[in-house]
Amino acid sequence: MPELTANDVAPVEGAQVPPSEPRSGDEVIAMTGIQHTYLAGNGEEIPAVGDATLRVGAGEFVSIIGPSGCGKSTLLKIIAGLVHPSAGDIRVQGHSPADVAPEYGLVFQAPNLLPWRNVAANVGLPLEINGVGRRDRERRVEELLELVGLQGFGRKSPRELSGGMQQRVAIARALTTDPPLLLMDEPFGALDAMTREQMNIELQAVNAELGTAVVMVTHSIDEAVFLSDRVVVMSARPSRVAADLPIDLPRPRGQETFGSAELGRHANQVRAVMNQAGGH
Repeated sequence: MPELTANDVAPVEGAQVPPSEPRSGDEVIAMTGIQHTYLAGNGEEIPAVGDATLRVGAGEFVSIIGPSGCGKSTLLKIIAGLVHPSAGDIRVQGHSPADVAPEYGLVFQAPNLLPWRNVAANVGLPLEINGVGRRDRERRVEELLELVGLQGFGRKSPRELSGGMQQRVAIARALTTDPPLLLMDEPFGALDAMTREQMNIELQAVNAELGTAVVMVTHSIDEAVFLSDRVVVMSARPSRVAADLPIDLPRPRGQETFGSAELGRHANQVRAVMNQAGGH
């Protein structure tokens, strides 16, 4: 596939060719020329990320979308300090990602709750590990359970909750330490369509309340548009940032936003860039 250039992307209204600029003045993530190659079982070098440059500001919600296997999750792991890039530079809050990784919140597709702990104990686990006292821990857990709509569920076990409720617990747990950055890898991918939309609405409300910067990987164009200030489109592997699309939908966004012409317009922009970049 020929490389996508600035001229290729330009006809898509609203598309910006990276490097992207954060909407706020305070940079949480500054990533320049990130590349990553991994070794296959037969020793072959597989290029996962070809060239990624990205900026994320404080309080911004940025979604990363692209074709399967394009390195979206690898890029998220690089931001999280779980994978060291083969080339390029990345700073999170001005530091190496590994140095500040304990300050992040992480949410994955599976809630990864401990089945022998009740909801409150799962949410409070990061505080317990950090040595926070019981009273302060209980107060913070109560605040977060109310924030995610699970007040009164603290004594329930994970197996008593629906998939959507379990994911709310995982989000609450990720927010216990007031992280400046929340990283989410397909957090709602296992949920049915209606529950997923409801979780999108609730996550938007939580983000508005806390003002945490969020970087989310998703395969859903509508989800990316609904939640985000910007949607970053990755090309097929070896991936690069094909375009950075600002989303100017007014907030708060509700159920009516999903069927709106405005969301459809932005979704079509994302889809057009994905088609140009080889992401069908």
